Amino acid sequence: MRAGLPATGISAKGLPIPPLSLRASSIALALALASSACGIGYGQKTQSTTIGRYDGAFNIDGDPSYEGTTKFRTTGHSVTLYDTSGILLSTAGGAGAAYTAREQAKQAALDRGAQPGDSYSYEYQIHMPVPNKLTTLSYSWGDTKGVDNSMADGTMATASYFELDLTARPKTWFIGKDDLTFQLSANWQEWTFSGLPGQLSEESVSRIGMPIGLSYGHLLIPHVQVSGRLAWDPLSLFTFMGEKHHADYTAGVHVSGVLLSWLRVEADASYQRIPAEFGKRDVRELTANVNLVLWWNGPEFWKKTH
Repeated sequence: MRAGLPATGISAKGLPIPPLSLRASSIALALALASSACGIGYGQKTQSTTIGRYDGAFNIDGDPSYEGTTKFRTTGHSVTLYDTSGILLSTAGGAGAAYTAREQAKQAALDRGAQPGDSYSYEYQIHMPVPNKLTTLSYSWGDTKGVDNSMADGTMATASYFELDLTARPKTWFIGKDDLTFQLSANWQEWTFSGLPGQLSEESVSRIGMPIGLSYGHLLIPHVQVSGRLAWDPLSLFTFMGEKHHADYTAGVHVSGVLLSWLRVEADASYQRIPAEFGKRDVRELTANVNLVLWWNGPEFWKKTH
């Protein structure tokens, strides 16, 4: 199905109406999608992060824009939506396609000499919901005071992070009490710190990735499943540019236990190695997360392994 939507995309000054910031748009989208969820979880998340300049040995080579290797630990919050109706993934995909089509049409209109008040139309592909496939959308954030920097006293410095992750599970193979799941993700992370001696402005390091991976789950005891996962981001291949190539991967373990038909608890731990900013920065991160999850209209496939 294709949809053609008229839109007024020129402001009174003859420039495209600026979209919401990516972060604000993402949060708004997450709230809008809540109505499609079959579960929602809240938890505490602890992260230990190391950020440095990458040169093959994880050392600093005098980059004037970023002095030293910075390490910090944050404890924050996480909110996760769970959906098996397919609406969440369909809506997110449609929103992304609509945004891309709108921006392309807006730029094309300007290139053609569009004037204030002009209208333009655009088309994008709508993907219908595919039910019985678990999709999660999670947002986590946290901050701390005090960092460990290799070249400065970070006692009074501050650091923070946020992460937005959409993970779809398009295929699951059931093997007795075990299951093997193929996962696709869209992931956005950002780490920010400020207040280091001599630091002139706030420093931010961000990563947008699309990891693919496999998760293998085993029913340890009735109603308790343990799974391990590995993921790799194909976008990290771009870090081969300028001989800054290094791996982008995530390894993790997940434990999920059913307390009641409508309540379960999840614990997760993972290690990430991330080349940020096309390999200019190197991020290593260890995370631990505990969630309490409320279910309604729970998925049928969950009963097969729990």
